[in-house]
Amino acid sequence: MSEQSSSRPGEAGSPRLDAGSQWERFGRYPYLLSKLLFFGLLLGGFFWVLGKFSAVLLPIFVSLLFAYLLDPAIDKLEARGIRRGVGIVLVLTVGVLVVTLFALFLYPTLANQARLIADHFPALLTSLETKALPWIERTFGLELPSTVSAAMERYGAQIREALPTIGQHVGSVLTNAVTRTGAVVASLINAVMIPLFTIYFLHDFDRGRRALVRFIPPHRHDHFIDRLQDMDQAVGQWFRGQIQVAMILAGMYALGLAIVYGAFGLDVQSGVVIGILAGFLNVIPYFGFAVGTLLAVLVVLIQWSGFGALLGVGIVFTSVQLLESYLITPRIVGEKVGLKPVTVIIVLLLGGNIAGLMGILLAIPVTGALKVLLPDIFAWYERTSFFTGKPMAPAQMHVRARVITDDATTWDEEISGNAETKSPSDAAVDGPASEDGQTGDPAEHEDGESGSSAEDDSSKDDSSKDDSSKDPKADRGNSEEQD
Repeated sequence: MSEQSSSRPGEAGSPRLDAGSQWERFGRYPYLLSKLLFFGLLLGGFFWVLGKFSAVLLPIFVSLLFAYLLDPAIDKLEARGIRRGVGIVLVLTVGVLVVTLFALFLYPTLANQARLIADHFPALLTSLETKALPWIERTFGLELPSTVSAAMERYGAQIREALPTIGQHVGSVLTNAVTRTGAVVASLINAVMIPLFTIYFLHDFDRGRRALVRFIPPHRHDHFIDRLQDMDQAVGQWFRGQIQVAMILAGMYALGLAIVYGAFGLDVQSGVVIGILAGFLNVIPYFGFAVGTLLAVLVVLIQWSGFGALLGVGIVFTSVQLLESYLITPRIVGEKVGLKPVTVIIVLLLGGNIAGLMGILLAIPVTGALKVLLPDIFAWYERTSFFTGKPMAPAQMHVRARVITDDATTWDEEISGNAETKSPSDAAVDGPASEDGQTGDPAEHEDGESGSSAEDDSSKDDSSKDDSSKDPKADRGNSEEQD
């Protein structure tokens, strides 16, 4: 059988590529480039909107977060026969009272401790020079280099001169920060709008969820619902679990520091406040542990009563941190929904650098959603020709070429002439695709081609016989004209 080849205009003598080769060589690159460009523009536009309208979007996102976290409590009250509106008022009232009491209790003590640390810091430096360094040398047999003492003498004098001024103003730092007119106005607006938005979102939360489900295509309904439930488990339970863990740690830190401070004659109220602060700051992994340890040690050094207090502080924070890592967090948050501490720290830093406070608020929800979608993304990637190293089936080439081309009709005609469109199931039954875009066994293919060529030859002979036998008079007339 002679091979037939065709050429495009302007490409005389060059063989024409079939549909599969055209797609493999040229078609997928503009398609992939257009997808990357589209998602890049979409992501850039999203961050531009966040930065441009952050003042407006911030109270909305905060209200949505509060509504999302409080909705399960409202649903439980509603299941017990309490109307949804009444349940919303009860939950928000309790929340506002708790936050107000904590603020009134924490702020004065923290401000006093800040003033105390600033005022006693020069004495602390002197104590380090005269007591701590000699004690280290005597206890551990170390001879500290002279550069340490020189550095303490050099920078200690500068710090002593600066800290009295700082100590006079530490108590009024927060007050001065909110005395500006713009800050006061923005704070008042947010203080009013966030509760109103939260009430509205809580009232219509279930209705909005049902409206969102209506936009899901029916044939993908189950898949999308499963993914949304997984996202709710990964994000919602992480937030709620971290809040429960923070409350437990706040109680444990406060109790432990109160016992240690009381045993060594230190300010018990300072220990309670530092413990509560360290517990709630633990929403960011290890942040509460670091801040609480630093503040507790500074208080012990300022109100010095021996190294036993330092040892007690170390035991409290170390034991509570071990319990949190190996017992409390695994039981409350769970390994399935728990995000790794390093991941949380990294995404919070990235979110803050990209979009400020808005980025910090969105960092954990976006990370939780990506964690749920990653298995689907990897599964799709493992089916691509780039990963498998196998060309696409002719049916896939036909469909995707029609989607990405500008002149769909022309490509449709060309591809239909070179590759038969089949469903994926038909392609799988027929066998793997060959280089010329045909499927099935190669031997059967050659037999089919030889059989078809033989049938074409026989049909030509039959047609010539039929033409000659149709009109004998016409044949005699033609012979007479030739004579």
